Amino acid sequence: MSSNSGVGAPQRFRCSKCRRAPQSFGGFIEHVTLTGEKRPAFRSKSARGSTHEREYICTSCGHYGWSKHIDLETKEVNR
Repeated sequence: MSSNSGVGAPQRFRCSKCRRAPQSFGGFIEHVTLTGEKRPAFRSKSARGSTHEREYICTSCGHYGWSKHIDLETKEVNR
């Protein structure tokens, strides 16, 4: 077993800024709005990785960001 394997992609999507903030409980997929922009993802071979990155806005903190997490793809399809 390798000690360099890392933790991988989180199971549930959270805004990257909210995830790093201490004592932050916001930024989950329910607090995210998709802008409609997407671009091809580089190295998308993971269990929770999509083939495209999607731009999002976090309504909790106002952060604009890009992510290839599969939860954003699911949110886009279910609009």
